[in-house]
Amino acid sequence: MPNGPYAALQLRTNPFSPDINISGQQLKFDYLQGPLTPQQNRVHLKYYFDLYRWSDPEYVGSIGRDGRISAFPEGFGQPGMIVVISGVSGTGRTSLENLLQFEITARADSEPLLTRYTIEVSSNKVQAAQNFATLFIQDIEDYLSKVKRAKEAKTLPKRLKAIMKEWRESLVPDEPNTDFLFQQLTREVRKILPKTPIVFSLDATNHINTPDTWRPACIMLRNLADFVILSLSNHDHASYLRTSLKDYQMRAVWIHAPRIDAAQTIRFLTARLLEERTANLEPGEELFPFTEGAVKALFAPAGGAGPITLSIGVAIKKLKGAFEKKCADIHVILANEPGVAIPAARLRITDADMQSYFSS
Repeated sequence: MPNGPYAALQLRTNPFSPDINISGQQLKFDYLQGPLTPQQNRVHLKYYFDLYRWSDPEYVGSIGRDGRISAFPEGFGQPGMIVVISGVSGTGRTSLENLLQFEITARADSEPLLTRYTIEVSSNKVQAAQNFATLFIQDIEDYLSKVKRAKEAKTLPKRLKAIMKEWRESLVPDEPNTDFLFQQLTREVRKILPKTPIVFSLDATNHINTPDTWRPACIMLRNLADFVILSLSNHDHASYLRTSLKDYQMRAVWIHAPRIDAAQTIRFLTARLLEERTANLEPGEELFPFTEGAVKALFAPAGGAGPITLSIGVAIKKLKGAFEKKCADIHVILANEPGVAIPAARLRITDADMQSYFSS
């Protein structure tokens, strides 16, 4: 309704699941539907907020107001850059990886050749190299078919399989020689796809894995991929891995997706509400309809414990729930008293409102 809850709150739409108009078509965005995917829908760029910790911002770092990464390599090539992303579930780790893929595509002006792989605990480098190469060849065939290069979709995989067979037959004990294999594969691929970025996305979030598992994989793939994106959960493992890769003189950067506190949530909420405002508010009202106490109630320690932190996903879920409950209350007021001017105090979402929502 034109004079419904959003109008009473001086907002255009729900800030956590806003309506979007794209070329006259009404679409719905919702933070809780899953990770941001700008490589599929560019409009998702406007919903990024930089809560990440960039350990190497001179190489890869910071998200601007337009959702783009401000510092990013312009030139690709081997040995590739290794990007280590850490963070627990719900902290925006996958959204960040998707943004990296968007940047690679945008700056190369070409859709990347992407291979996804879940790292398994193994000390067998030969088997690991074969697994990487086999998946990579399958993805090349799919990629060439997708871009309607049917002839090369048949011939290139055959040549790559022949290279892998020759490598396997020439192996000697304790000498996997994976560098040679991947250099040869890259050489053949570049004859057909000279400007296509090659990206490996490695899932190392299984807690059984350790840096000793991931490091050999990264060292192997640097001679094949322009970018190796390694995603893991453990902050300390990521820090150690970045340091050890740099000790090997490799191009390695690390980005951490942290759990957030009340101050970071206030920054995010202020920016998100500002995007959906229909009117300028008085100074000090930037969080309206939320109060600072409402946000702090999210992070209230239980049983005398110290301050807590939350994943951004959990924080948004709780804020969205409290916001929608307030909208439902306003809807009832307006239905019973059409046209009534609701006092600002009844529109606010307070710490008491948050506690009531948590207990409901």
